[in-house]
Amino acid sequence: LLSVALLSIKRDFVLLAAPSLRLALTLMAVLARRSRQLRREQSATLAARNRLQATLDALPDLLFELDQDGRYLFAHSPRAGLLAAPLDHLTGRLIDDVLPAEVVATCRELMADAQAIGVSRVRRYRLDLPDGPRWFEATMARKPDEDDTRPHYVMIARDITERTVAEAELERHRSHLQDLVAERTRELSTARDAAEQASRAKSDFLANMSHEIRTPLNAVIGMGHLLRRSPLNAQQTAWLDALQGAGEHLLEVLNAILDLSKIEAGKFTLDPVRTDLRALVANARSMVAQRAADKGLDLSMELPGQLPAVQADATRVQQALLNLLHNAIKFTERGQVRLVLRVEAETAAELGVRFEVHDTGIGVPADALPRLFGAFEQADNSTSRSFGGTGLGLAITQRLARLMGGDAGAASTPGQGSTFWFTARLRRAADDAGADARPGPGNAMEARLRAERPGRRVLLVEDDPINREVARELLTQAGQTVLTAEDGEEALRLMAQGPVDLVLMDVQMPRLDGLGATMRIRSLPHGERVPVVALTANAFADDRTRCLAAGMNDFLAKPLDVAELHAALWRWLP
Repeated sequence: LLSVALLSIKRDFVLLAAPSLRLALTLMAVLARRSRQLRREQSATLAARNRLQATLDALPDLLFELDQDGRYLFAHSPRAGLLAAPLDHLTGRLIDDVLPAEVVATCRELMADAQAIGVSRVRRYRLDLPDGPRWFEATMARKPDEDDTRPHYVMIARDITERTVAEAELERHRSHLQDLVAERTRELSTARDAAEQASRAKSDFLANMSHEIRTPLNAVIGMGHLLRRSPLNAQQTAWLDALQGAGEHLLEVLNAILDLSKIEAGKFTLDPVRTDLRALVANARSMVAQRAADKGLDLSMELPGQLPAVQADATRVQQALLNLLHNAIKFTERGQVRLVLRVEAETAAELGVRFEVHDTGIGVPADALPRLFGAFEQADNSTSRSFGGTGLGLAITQRLARLMGGDAGAASTPGQGSTFWFTARLRRAADDAGADARPGPGNAMEARLRAERPGRRVLLVEDDPINREVARELLTQAGQTVLTAEDGEEALRLMAQGPVDLVLMDVQMPRLDGLGATMRIRSLPHGERVPVVALTANAFADDRTRCLAAGMNDFLAKPLDVAELHAALWRWLP
């Protein structure tokens, strides 16, 4: 019975316990799975945390999370030494307790921007750390919580110390460079002022020397001209020839120096007029023909068959051509000198011409040719001693040629001869343009003045007694009635006594100079209609401009060219 009872109890227990056991086993299985899942989640979380930490460690920037009160919730720094306090001391503390007041103010501005627009503007701040001052560039973004009632702020700060130091160094260098530039500019300005002052002093010196030399030279050449018209014996004529030759040579040297000075100063201007190049070349040949004949040289000329009229500064073209001709005759003892004009290029608007002078003279060594076109240069000193000359003619010829759009050069064989040339580009003259009204050399204007315009009242204003006598005699020989005055005030008194037909006015005079006298003449009754011609030793272009600005009608430079005086009388006498 007992066995049966025990078996019955065991069966009932098993029947009753089986469901609970199955439940327990199920719970254990669920717990085991959950445990494995938790371990996997923990592992994933740890891995994610490690990845996040690695990402943070890789960032070059500082990263902070703040609550709305400015309390540190999180802080990260790529390296030690960039924080105002140790990293583990920041969490839970207010920025006011950690940072300087000016940095706190910057952070508060960033929080205000982030709260208003979501992301703040970038601001800079400086933080004085144990290792020295550091500069940062910071921005902040708002990070809302679930109900957006207590937002947090994420702040990123980048260390820009190296860039700031570099910018400061660059700014220092730039400031230093600006100082250097300013100093250099001042030096250049000083040098420019000194150069301009030196240039003005040079111009003033040349103008004064020109005036001082031309004034007595005018008397020498003028008196020589008057003496030649008086009875002379052979010896006196020879002496007069020597005197006039020396005067003309001195005038050539003076003009050459002034021309070169004006060209180098950029103040030289050409005066183009309608020009017949064939006539110009023939005239240049005629001017040196006697000198060539005296040496027994054959002087020939080669011209093109047809040559249109051009606009050219005939005086300067002839000057350049005469420089070459004079040199050729000077350095040629026997044989010939040949003058050639040829057309190199031709268009509807322009003519490219080339002037050549060939000689059979002593020639020039090849190494000396390039130097010949420099100012004051000759082949060698012995040439200068043997033949004379300033060495300015070729330099001026080359500069004149370049002003006319061409150039100059030479080729030579020592002992056989040389060829010197210059070129020019000249505009064609209009078909209906009139010929140049200015008289050329040899025009017999004096006879025409005596025959057709005699007895005109000419007021000569000149303070130098010799020059006054020379000009008075030249005017008298041209058939004019001459009144003389020593300065501008006397000229005004004479004009008040009666009308005059023409005034020849010196410029530099005591008491009242020619410019002031001319301006006062223009204010007199009928004074505007009286022609006033400057007669002055101030021969620069600026002097001409001042004379015309003062109301003068024309300009004659001393030493006075008699033909030019006669031409001016013909132009202006009624």
